[in-house]
Amino acid sequence: MRRLITGALFAYLRVFYRAKAALLRLIAGDEALAYVLHDSLFPALVLQIGGAKLGRNTRINRWLTIHESRGSFRNLTIGDDVHIGKHVLIDLTGRVTIGNRAGIGMYSRILTHQNLGDSALSEKYPPEAGDIIIPDDVVLAAGSMVLYPTVLQPGTLVSAGSVTRGTYDRAGVLVGNPARMSLDWRRSGEAKE
Repeated sequence: MRRLITGALFAYLRVFYRAKAALLRLIAGDEALAYVLHDSLFPALVLQIGGAKLGRNTRINRWLTIHESRGSFRNLTIGDDVHIGKHVLIDLTGRVTIGNRAGIGMYSRILTHQNLGDSALSEKYPPEAGDIIIPDDVVLAAGSMVLYPTVLQPGTLVSAGSVTRGTYDRAGVLVGNPARMSLDWRRSGEAKE
């Protein structure tokens, strides 16, 4: 009986979220589905409606922000046993793949593009975009940021508030801005190289 009720509830929610997105599309255009996602009680369901690929046992908290979705979440793939905390921002200008058993801490950001718009700096730093892969068993602690182009290795911990950009050739604990490999990580919060 419980399975029947749960199935009926999720069927209703699919219809509800699609209708809400259709109404919002009149006002917000292609980003309507991203607005529905942000306020959803069931973000994984809205991601699936938008075309994201989700693995088994994926736990996604509320207030997930998808930037540059262009009406679809097809650029997002999330593996098995993944946890995504509250208030995470994922930029889908490029593809984002989150591997199995990964953790994305609250307030973390994954940015696949840089565009300085009409600023005079845009001549020196032209727009760039690309894909980001968060490999298996990677944890982005609270408030960390992954900028394109970043290449992480499986089993890496990006510590709270750290900013990654570039290629990291081995797994370990990344600390700081810009993030550097910590060779001696102590519980007191002190990082030594």
